[in-house]
Amino acid sequence: MLDVHPEPLPKRLCLVRDRRAIRGEEVSLTDSDTTQRVIRARALMDRVIASGHLVPERFIVFEFVYHFDTVADLAAYAVERWPYVTIDAALRARLARAVERDGAMIRVGESVRALRLRPSKR
Repeated sequence: MLDVHPEPLPKRLCLVRDRRAIRGEEVSLTDSDTTQRVIRARALMDRVIASGHLVPERFIVFEFVYHFDTVADLAAYAVERWPYVTIDAALRARLARAVERDGAMIRVGESVRALRLRPSKR
């Protein structure tokens, strides 16, 4: 079995040009609803493991990255998939200027944990 959830940390937004982050343009996007759901899901998985039904074999943490060409693309995705993330008007304006001025792409990364489990041999 594979249990995959985002880490309960803020998403990281930065601007990228030529596959490199542009310094000074990184901000955190906090999604408190997802954080609470992940904490509850992990607590449930911990109870299943503690009950002896599953045994953890290995885990890995990696960054899952989303790319957006425009601020409108980011905003539309956020409304649909991250409804509790707020991207204020000042940040949207700053991003739009950088995308237009520098030809930058918007990148949002979030840490994800994958935990491989196997049934116990009870």
